[in-house]
Amino acid sequence: MELIKDILRRSKEEKKFIGIWLYNDDDGFWSGYVKDFDEAFVFLRHYTKYGKPDGIIVEQIENIESIDFDDDYSNAMEYLIANSEKIDIEPEIELHIKDHENWQYEILEQQLSNNERIVGIQVNRDNFYSGFVTWIDEDNVILNMVGKEGQDQGKTIFKLEDINAIRINDIENRKKLLLYKWKKASGR
Repeated sequence: MELIKDILRRSKEEKKFIGIWLYNDDDGFWSGYVKDFDEAFVFLRHYTKYGKPDGIIVEQIENIESIDFDDDYSNAMEYLIANSEKIDIEPEIELHIKDHENWQYEILEQQLSNNERIVGIQVNRDNFYSGFVTWIDEDNVILNMVGKEGQDQGKTIFKLEDINAIRINDIENRKKLLLYKWKKASGR
């Protein structure tokens, strides 16, 4: 228990970002800075995944299964909190579709080699994949994939016919872009 209290104390005193996992709760993950704690409770200054303040969470210390700290997620969140206003900036985007049969090609081709926008594509009405469009032809597109914390995940090719939705510069992708640029600039 002393080690947990040391981590909570460090978060409070140094404003170190932590993630708290709870027992028997699949959605039981809270992240932020410890505002205060005592023998029974922790008061966590909670932040959204976009680095926005989201109230105070009061949790019983006995419900804590584990605490994440000094990891990639915590470092990324500290950066997001300090730069969260940049995520709110959404530049105007002009899109033009002439050929409704090949709409995926037309939209994605307009994003080719644009390193200021991450696009998300939904494949087969299932998962969304995000990245920079690096190459495209009439049948396929290659994305330089970008992960949730802005990590470069390499290139993946997709069939255009499998793409059923496209998201351009939405808040999730603006977050990924901000973190991607930070990681590239800092050599992370």
